[in-house]
Amino acid sequence: SIGYSTPLTMIDTSSKIKKGTRGDASVLHPTCMTAVPLILDRIYKGVNEKLSKAGPLKRVLFDFAFEYKRTWMKRGFSTPLIDRMVFAQTRKLLGGRIRLILCGGAPLSPDTHELIKVCLCEGVIQGYGLT
Repeated sequence: SIGYSTPLTMIDTSSKIKKGTRGDASVLHPTCMTAVPLILDRIYKGVNEKLSKAGPLKRVLFDFAFEYKRTWMKRGFSTPLIDRMVFAQTRKLLGGRIRLILCGGAPLSPDTHELIKVCLCEGVIQGYGLT
């Protein structure tokens, strides 16, 4: 199936989502998503908002897991245990099934790209500058 969303209703913490309801990504459970950098920046902001509301222990655990996974990803390995234990909640932000994110229209900031790649989806492809 094909779904459509806007930046204002995509994730559970978006500005037009009422309390007690879920964002479009949580309802649609996409496996592939196309987006412009603005959308991915809002997802980045949503992840950081969730982390700021979490306690200091969760934040330290997240930071450790982020660095651990990033290190092993650079070496070409996956980290399924870390993915299940730490990043499963983060992946639920986009429905939990996302496998590929295609981004184009403008350059994606390195911080956003890294967070999306490590926490949500290892397959992030940028198509900026291909016209």
